[in-house]
Amino acid sequence: MNTSLRWMTSYLSNWTGTAEEAEHALIHAGFPIESREVLGDGDVRLDVEITSNRGDCLSHLGLAREISAKLKLELKPP
Repeated sequence: MNTSLRWMTSYLSNWTGTAEEAEHALIHAGFPIESREVLGDGDVRLDVEITSNRGDCLSHLGLAREISAKLKLELKPP
């Protein structure tokens, strides 16, 4: 699943991390990263592999929840 790092981190309070930190958190949460691409506007597109049993992570909010749990950040849902 292609996802925007900017969109994911918009759901995290006080995010000051890097793309590498977000990628590392997702990998350790069990979500392999297929590719990472830096876009022209400074955003980063991550191609995250989501298994069929994790439908809750098929959105930016779901992946942000996983990052917040790994990095002990507060999640701010919409």
